[in-house]
Amino acid sequence: MNGMRGTLRKWGCFLLCFCLVFACFPIFARAEEGGRKEPEVVRVGWYEDAYHITGANGERSGYGYEYEQAIAAYTGWKYEYVEGEWSKLLEMLANGEIDMMGALSYTDERAEKILYSDLPMGEEKYYLYADLAHTDISASDLSTLNGKRIDMIKGGMQEIQFIDWEETHNIKTQHIYTDTFEGGIENAANGEIDGVVSTETPQWVEFGMSAIATTGGSRIYYGINRKRPDLKEKLDDAMRKMENDKPFYADELYKRYLSAASSPVLSSDEKEWIARHGKIRVGYLNGDCGFSCVDAASGELVGITDDYMKFAADSLGKQALGFLAVGSDSVEEEIQALKEDKIDMIFHFTQNPYIAEKNGLVLSNTVLTVNMAAVTTQDYFNENERNRVAIPKEDQLLRWYVSYNYPKWEIVEYDSFKDAEKSVREGRMDCFLVESGQLGTYIEDNKLRNVFLTQPGNISFAVNLGDTELLSILNKTLEAMQSSKLTGALSMYDNTSKKVTVIDFVKDNLIVVVTVFGGAVLLILFIILGFLRKSMLAEAKAKQAAQQSDKLNRKLQESHHELQAALMRAERANSAKTTFLNNMSHDIRTPMNAIIGFTNIALKQVIDKEVKNCLEKIKDSSELLLTLINDVLDISRIESGHTKFNPAVVNISKVTDTALNVVSGLLSHRNLTFQVEREELENPYVLADAIRIREVLVNILSNAVKFTDDGGTIRFISSRRMEENGHRLVVRYVISDTGIGMSKEFQSHIFDEFAQEQSGARTQYKGTGLGMSIAKHYIDLMGGTISLQSEKNKGTVFTVEIPLEIVTDEEKIPKQEVPLDPKNISGVRVLLAEDNDLNAEIAIIQLEDAGLKVTRTVDGKQAVDLFAENPSGTFDIILMDVMMPNLNGYQATAAIRGLPDRPDGRTIPIIALTANAFAEDIQASMDAGMNDHLSKPIVIDELVRTIARNLGR
Repeated sequence: MNGMRGTLRKWGCFLLCFCLVFACFPIFARAEEGGRKEPEVVRVGWYEDAYHITGANGERSGYGYEYEQAIAAYTGWKYEYVEGEWSKLLEMLANGEIDMMGALSYTDERAEKILYSDLPMGEEKYYLYADLAHTDISASDLSTLNGKRIDMIKGGMQEIQFIDWEETHNIKTQHIYTDTFEGGIENAANGEIDGVVSTETPQWVEFGMSAIATTGGSRIYYGINRKRPDLKEKLDDAMRKMENDKPFYADELYKRYLSAASSPVLSSDEKEWIARHGKIRVGYLNGDCGFSCVDAASGELVGITDDYMKFAADSLGKQALGFLAVGSDSVEEEIQALKEDKIDMIFHFTQNPYIAEKNGLVLSNTVLTVNMAAVTTQDYFNENERNRVAIPKEDQLLRWYVSYNYPKWEIVEYDSFKDAEKSVREGRMDCFLVESGQLGTYIEDNKLRNVFLTQPGNISFAVNLGDTELLSILNKTLEAMQSSKLTGALSMYDNTSKKVTVIDFVKDNLIVVVTVFGGAVLLILFIILGFLRKSMLAEAKAKQAAQQSDKLNRKLQESHHELQAALMRAERANSAKTTFLNNMSHDIRTPMNAIIGFTNIALKQVIDKEVKNCLEKIKDSSELLLTLINDVLDISRIESGHTKFNPAVVNISKVTDTALNVVSGLLSHRNLTFQVEREELENPYVLADAIRIREVLVNILSNAVKFTDDGGTIRFISSRRMEENGHRLVVRYVISDTGIGMSKEFQSHIFDEFAQEQSGARTQYKGTGLGMSIAKHYIDLMGGTISLQSEKNKGTVFTVEIPLEIVTDEEKIPKQEVPLDPKNISGVRVLLAEDNDLNAEIAIIQLEDAGLKVTRTVDGKQAVDLFAENPSGTFDIILMDVMMPNLNGYQATAAIRGLPDRPDGRTIPIIALTANAFAEDIQASMDAGMNDHLSKPIVIDELVRTIARNLGR
């Protein structure tokens, strides 16, 4: 019995296990079948704009859409798109109702409510698009925008930057607000707006609008729900991987979806020109194969001249153009016909601006490019050497091509092309030139070699100087054409023109033909058949050459686009650096003003020698730091092209005096011998940039002081020499020292940025290594030269020469200034507009110590109100900060100058007292109506002198 029970128990267990396995099998199967995880669903905001496009059938596309799909490849996300208006979706993102939203500009206000991706998804530009065809708006005259209806989305970065752009350009438009991208498109379609502020997109071009100005731009990021830092982490990781795997992906998307080449649209002036003038008379050369030949059978013009006229006739949309071809036998005849108004344009002209100017012509954009080749007998031909080139007399265009692109070559003219070719074959000339499409004649010639030239033959249209409307019309037809169209056609025509003809054959084989003509009709028949075969082969080669040319042009265009993208990225980086340094200048000068100002105040109060010693060291260190900051900012502005040569009538002797006075201050605590030898000028007034010359001399002299040990000698010698014309002189400065000198290796790098010799005694001296680089840039800017001689431990000699124009006109020479006594400003009443408490405290203490009475306001609006509320004569002068709340310094100055019933508002001296220290900041102060400009940190002596000068005391 027990055995039976055991057996039943075993079978029962087996059966139970079997049932359990069978029951679990679907679970195992499903697990096996669905081994991958379900994708995570991410709710993404979808709003219609240039980045998010919904097609007629509901298909999604656009920059933002493709970018998100690329991210999904790294994250495995599945998107649930939530559609809505931009502002509503932004609110939903902040409230956590959606997870993510693309194409958002960064603002501090938004950053408090949402998270931003670490990397930008791109960079967008904001453009002002305008309807030039149906309005009087002109791209060259922005004042025509005043009062026009401009559409924009309210509250976005585009509106904010457009308002700033309007203020900068003194323009006031009507702002038409829409909540969506589609709303703007609907307004444009209904003719309810004259323009629109938008990101770059081809869609506005479809409505006949053209981009006439860039109004701003910003980087765009993904915004993420603040409660989903996990999503941000995955998104950032995916974007970093994309940056490594596909570094140009964003550029490709930008080019595909956003890059909007402006559709050529004729202005009202250009339409009026066409209506008034009628057909455009096109001048061409008779018998110029490839460009213009007359077909013997039909009598019609054949070549790219005819191709252009046919294409250009309908290239500008609804505005049809008419053309009339007029032939000439030479380029000289064409130019004369243009001057006599017998034609309107010359179809093809070598792109040589000098020749165009000499003939009173202007050139269009490039019409086509002809690749040129040199045919020579030389085994080695170098186009950069002084070669002798044989050119037919009648080919003026070829001669102008050589003179423009290869000015070192010697041009020798021959009566015909045959004579030019013969001179090369006989070794009398180095080469003759042909277009690359005509090289087939010489390929199998063992005596001649073909060398392609690196300088292409660029071809333009030529019109009379002053025909601005016609030139603009022609350029717009070129803009509408595919750039390779005419270039490829020329290759085809060139090769086709090289077919062998019976006449050519007879000329080349005259003796043989005459000999066999009588009894060799059959042989002639075979020759003609051979000719036909060669003709077919030549035509096949022509088509192949045209295809190759078209392929090469496409590759060239692709390379050009890649180069443009790289250049755009470099420009963005350089622009960001310049913006950062400009901001840094202001932000650092403000605390520097406090440090230097309070140090100077304290030095006047303290008696304790140890404290005074500490304060003097703080002052020296602060001034050194300010010098380093100025050096970095100067070199940055030089690199970005903001530094310009600003000559004015100055006394060059006084400029030199100023530099020597600065250096004398550096020598006050040093045991150095300073020797000065100067050649005084009878007439010291010249056109010069005094600031640049002074900085060059101070840089070199201060280095001499720095690198010369006590007991050494520094010499300064100035001399001059007159140039032959008697109107210019060259001032020569020789600055030598007996200091530590420099190695031969370092001398070749002394003018490099951040150059500092890293060995020996020079490493103990402080500095940025920018001083000599800045000096060299300034000297180059002024057309001068700088050289040096140096030897280790024996000293250095710098020689600077600067050419200057002498000023003899008495009216231009500034009048002698009467020395001003700063004591005369005691009791002067000052209105100080300064929002920074520390800066205000420094200014008040120092001004009151000088005997002035100061009343302070904390912003521009309060300054205007205080001035207006008090009677005339309450204040003698106004010191105005620039960057202040409510009203900035420029706006406050304009308001004071424009106060009604207050004539003193237009005459009271206003001096800018600001951390904005660049040349354009000074100009902005003057443009705003201020009388003078001083930059922080405040130098009280200079401030007092400036106040005295502006009060005439």
